[in-house]
Amino acid sequence: MDNQLIQNNRISFQEEQDQLLQMVLHERFFYPWGVSGYDTPEGAMPKGSLEVFVTSVCNQKCEYCYLQRFPNLYPVPQNPELLKKNLRALLDYVCDNRWYLPNLDLFGGETWHTPFGLELLDIVYEYITQRGMPLPSITIPTNASFCLYPKQMAEMQNRIDRFRECGTDLKISISIDGKVVEDIERPIIDSSMPPRDDAFYDRVFAFAKHNGYGFHPMLAAKSAKYWIENYKWWVSMLRKFDMSLDSLMLLEVRNGDWEEEDIAEYEKFVRYLTEETYRYHDGDFLQFMNDMLLINQLYDSHDLLWGDNTSYMPHIFGDGSKGLYGCTIQTHMTVRLGDLAIAPCHRTAYDKYVYGHFTQDENGKITGLRANNPQMAINILMLDSRYSVLGCDSCKFQPICLGTCKGQSIESQQDPFHNDPKVCNFLRKKYTLMFKILEEYGTITWLKENMTKYHSDYESYQKFLQVWDKIVEEEKYERLGEFRQNIFS
Repeated sequence: MDNQLIQNNRISFQEEQDQLLQMVLHERFFYPWGVSGYDTPEGAMPKGSLEVFVTSVCNQKCEYCYLQRFPNLYPVPQNPELLKKNLRALLDYVCDNRWYLPNLDLFGGETWHTPFGLELLDIVYEYITQRGMPLPSITIPTNASFCLYPKQMAEMQNRIDRFRECGTDLKISISIDGKVVEDIERPIIDSSMPPRDDAFYDRVFAFAKHNGYGFHPMLAAKSAKYWIENYKWWVSMLRKFDMSLDSLMLLEVRNGDWEEEDIAEYEKFVRYLTEETYRYHDGDFLQFMNDMLLINQLYDSHDLLWGDNTSYMPHIFGDGSKGLYGCTIQTHMTVRLGDLAIAPCHRTAYDKYVYGHFTQDENGKITGLRANNPQMAINILMLDSRYSVLGCDSCKFQPICLGTCKGQSIESQQDPFHNDPKVCNFLRKKYTLMFKILEEYGTITWLKENMTKYHSDYESYQKFLQVWDKIVEEEKYERLGEFRQNIFS
């Protein structure tokens, strides 16, 4: 075959792939962003967020962190000047297209204790105040290292105040795991940094209290045995600073290191939390129900009657019945700042799975898209997760499962749509435990007798109860099988 013909076919194929990726991203993100305000245009998907994957560089080495273990998630140079230049190019593109972003996520390793982190915030502030870029909120996950340095802490507070003055809420999600486990699973690797002593934690909590921020500690397999004591520390600190218990959103690490002994420790912790929740409400069953399942969300409005929840329980169950993943992979467009790669998320940002790249001219101005794997974009953004992930379609827990992490599936199975059996085993045992706890406290019976179609989440709770019925039915047949085996053996 003529070499020129082969070259022409390659060019034609690439152009088709570019157009395909443009169409997918337009439908999911660009078109909804083109409508001002929070409203979603008729027939369009809900507005997503723009996540900027700033850097993988961090001052801690968390034992469960993928950025530490898989450098190929960010295989390109991370020079601060290049990153700032690319951030400007990206925000220029947002302004030129007149997109209305509901939120900008600035994600990475950890930069907020450095001058570079402040410079990034100043660039965003410049585009809001000088280019008129509408931006209701900015979200930053951080290990709060800046609180180790009083001057940097003051600089960060100045920027929070400045953003709020111009109508943008700079929301900081504080990622510390708690004093009992912090040094075990999140050691500091920068020896020049001050220690995380009691004064540090006092500053962090005072900062969170002042700004109305919350915490999202991670419960990892290897720290599960310490979490009853660690939770007591959290409660004592929240009370010390007069903060609500629902300032704490505890998340499990969905890695493949959950062994049976770790799951057993986790189950002890969940039972402890349940007992504490019941005791916290002095045995008031309806308040307890509210904490466990948010049952008094009677109407679909912003005026919900949640009250003062204890931590963690409302976040145990997801809603897989809508075909969505239990993370931000379908709701955020992730751009790796070092090379303007568009990735499914920061944990799936391997070159093989990157959707494509923003292209730039000789002056750095973004001119369009070059596709790399638009089929991945279709799979993630356009398909129903109930049928695109191996095993989820036939799992009885699918309607209420948060799902596995696609990045972790790549790490363990070399396939984002092939679940890690160890993660699934942990999730199955977690949900089975929670259903049994709810049944022990009479919650299942209450739902069956009192949930009506006027409840805003009536359909979700019906699916929830159907899962319980399947658990009961399977256990009945298991007992019957054991009985028959004993009879005829």
